[in-house]
Amino acid sequence: MKAIKKIAIGCSGLFVLIILGIVGLLLIINAKKDKYDKLAIPFFEECIPVLSKWKMEDFAPYWAPEVMEAVEPEQLKRLFELYRKLGELESFEEPQFLRVSASTNSPYGSFVTYSTLAYYEKGEAQISCILVPIQPNELKIWNLQVNSNAFLPEIETDVEIETE
Repeated sequence: MKAIKKIAIGCSGLFVLIILGIVGLLLIINAKKDKYDKLAIPFFEECIPVLSKWKMEDFAPYWAPEVMEAVEPEQLKRLFELYRKLGELESFEEPQFLRVSASTNSPYGSFVTYSTLAYYEKGEAQISCILVPIQPNELKIWNLQVNSNAFLPEIETDVEIETE
């Protein structure tokens, strides 16, 4: 009976430690989120309307210098032609924090990823950005992804489908 009691106490203690560990991890993640929200949300509010015009001359100030050096102007031109299919930006939701990550393959130690849903004239688009802290209070875009059904080719709706 004493052995069962010791096992129960040990399991209870382990359970409490696991719960405390999870709570501690959530507090750390939330603190990082709050830190980045103070920079990232105003950054998005400024850059999304500017970038949504899809003009190359407006693009450079928001991007990490290494990215601008690595991207071929012809690639950007083709990408902007695709993004212009979205039409005018109407509105976008508040950016949401997704994660903080680290890498040794870049000049910046950490990356923070945010995502927002933007509403354009031709439909909605999910915009995800990986941002890098260039200086303690300055973020720049490392990677931008824009996903939308507006990029898909139109399907003819007056085609008859034969069924047997």
